[in-house]
Amino acid sequence: MHSFQTVAGEMAFAKDGEWAKPRMVFTQFQNVAPNDVEQFAAGSKQPILWPPEFKTGDLAQSKPIKSWVFEAGQSHRDPLVT
Repeated sequence: MHSFQTVAGEMAFAKDGEWAKPRMVFTQFQNVAPNDVEQFAAGSKQPILWPPEFKTGDLAQSKPIKSWVFEAGQSHRDPLVT
C-alpha cells in the first residue's frame, strides 16, 4: 500500500489501485479575489467543510438558510447574492 500526505489528510492506495479508504470531502470557495490565480496555491481559499476529521473551515453563507426558502409563486433567489 502506498500512502502520501495531501491537504485532505493522508491518502493511500490498495494493491488494486483503488483508494484504501474511500472518502468524499465537501469544500467551498471563500473570499476569492478576482484576477489572482496564485491565491489558490495554498488551499486556504477552499476549506474542507466535511467530514469532521478533515474539516479546515466553516460554511460561509451570506444569508440565513431560512431566507433561501421561497413560497409558491415567488421567483427563485440565489442564496449567495444579497
